[in-house]
Amino acid sequence: MAQQAPDQTQSAPKTSEKPRPRTGGPPDSRRALAKATQIIWLVTGVLQALIGIRLLLRLLAASPQAGFAQFIYGITAVFLVPFAGLFDDPAANGSVLELSSLVAMLVYALFAWGVVRVMWVTFGETPTNGGGPGAPA
Repeated sequence: MAQQAPDQTQSAPKTSEKPRPRTGGPPDSRRALAKATQIIWLVTGVLQALIGIRLLLRLLAASPQAGFAQFIYGITAVFLVPFAGLFDDPAANGSVLELSSLVAMLVYALFAWGVVRVMWVTFGETPTNGGGPGAPA
């Protein structure tokens, strides 16, 4: 029979995981900030897509009686109210370039960016990768 020395014990293999640097609050608060950032950018992205579709429908002179066009116009109308009448929209042959929609897209993107920045600064954290979508926790 083979005998094993009492001093020899088997140990678990070591992992090569690096410790994460601490920048402010506990990891849970950083994770919550990252999740809130992702949600803000998701909502902003959906809003941008809807306004972009509206812009495209108006530019291609889609029939306003079509169900899909009514749906898009109805959803986006509430978000475009603050920008109504900002510019005269150029039109030709039923095609309309809604400049106010372009401005709205820019303003909503800047607003989302500002909210994300204020959140990270308020909670004493440094956002990773700009604090944008998918920023690691």
